[in-house]
Amino acid sequence: MSSLSINEWRDKIHQLAVEKGFWEGERNFSEILCLIHSEISEALEEKRSNNSPFYFAGVPDKPEGWGVEVIDALIRILDLCGAFKIDVENVLNAKHEYNKTRPHKHGREF
Repeated sequence: MSSLSINEWRDKIHQLAVEKGFWEGERNFSEILCLIHSEISEALEEKRSNNSPFYFAGVPDKPEGWGVEVIDALIRILDLCGAFKIDVENVLNAKHEYNKTRPHKHGREF
């Protein structure tokens, strides 16, 4: 099990994306956000198909499932944060601390 911090994961994930050629030239920010969204849509489809969050199928050793698709979105988000040098730990902590001050359901009825 890994004991990397989230910022270490950010750097590791972004470095792999660079090595695999995903950051050759300028990237379109909107396209990156759409790719994150597409991973969430794939998670929805996996869940709608009643699939497990994590299983192996198809290509040997390729993880599948709705949980894997959620992690794919996280990987894309951390890659984006790595590209823009976002201190994930600091921003996450600041946002979490702010959210603790918000009212129940952020003051809305959902």
